[in-house]
Amino acid sequence: MIRNVPQEIVNDDQALREFLKTDWILSTMLNLEKVRKDGHYSQRDLAQRLGTTQSVISRTESDSTGAISVRRYVEWLLACDVVPTELAMEPWLKVKTQAYMTNNSSPIWGENSALNSNSSLPVEGSRSSQTVDNPNSNASNTPVVAA
Repeated sequence: MIRNVPQEIVNDDQALREFLKTDWILSTMLNLEKVRKDGHYSQRDLAQRLGTTQSVISRTESDSTGAISVRRYVEWLLACDVVPTELAMEPWLKVKTQAYMTNNSSPIWGENSALNSNSSLPVEGSRSSQTVDNPNSNASNTPVVAA
């Protein structure tokens, strides 16, 4: 799910990737504290269950870099009586398109929508941002061109 992607980075692949990476890491790390609190465990309780100290639990919950290992993340969840079941992933182009559509001020469908306008839509490029004329527009269609 795309949340609050700043408009100015939607068409910048590198900035968008960095934003999405940071957003995912932060929400994943915040989940650790939420799981602990939802299970009614204090930091000291969890530290005992994991065989570590309360200060390590505190540092981990304060970490915004995502330095925790996957193994330790799963151990943390299990110590809070939560079982991790799956990790959801989406193709890059789908996420980029969602970000574009979410930040476009035009409605997605209908006469005045972005899909029926003469605007260009973002296209995944190998190194540079590219656009392709909207096939639903009244303008002539042209091959993919560098933006």
